Amino acid sequence: MSLVNFTLGLNTKIDAINYVLSAIGAASISSEEEIEEDIDAAAASSLIDDINQQVQTNNGKGWWFNRENFHKLTPNPTTGQVTVPKNTLSCYLKRRQGNPTPIALRGVKLFDSEESGYDMRRFVDSNGVIPCMLVVTLPYEEVPATVKQTVADFGRFWIVSNFEGDNNKMGPLKQAAEASLISLKAEDASQRKRNMFDNSTVANALYRAGGFNNN
Repeated sequence: MSLVNFTLGLNTKIDAINYVLSAIGAASISSEEEIEEDIDAAAASSLIDDINQQVQTNNGKGWWFNRENFHKLTPNPTTGQVTVPKNTLSCYLKRRQGNPTPIALRGVKLFDSEESGYDMRRFVDSNGVIPCMLVVTLPYEEVPATVKQTVADFGRFWIVSNFEGDNNKMGPLKQAAEASLISLKAEDASQRKRNMFDNSTVANALYRAGGFNNN
């Protein structure tokens, strides 16, 4: 059962901006062109962009929807440098055994802080590529409903904090934002469990072992 009463119509960034603006009683807008002409709308738009990235980062771990496990990166044959997409938030090297290993990003380039700096050729596998999982940031319109709700609810809290500082309003808004985040975490856990059972190797091992409740 969801902990959040999802706000219908939070489909676009304009919807989110107007939802955030309603927390301070500001007039709504109808197009992105109005953002540059409206101080309140510009503030709401900036908040949504910042919070959207912060939420999607999730301490570098990302979520089920913005973790891309399929990347096979090829170092430059001369310098060994590897460039990642501009929307990359973090990168993990995938190993045949064990969990993916985080590796540093400097700008849009991978950086080996242990041995070789920008030269990533020591990580190349037998196929000449570096298998990676990238955590990427997506535009507001492309994220799941739970993420949109979380971003918009935190936006409402912060715009009241920044513009009014009204503790009587901020308390309920903070509770709503935290409830949205709890629902997002619950969906992430559910998706990860579903993906695990979709993995035939993991599923078969669990079935042979009698499942989670085998004693």
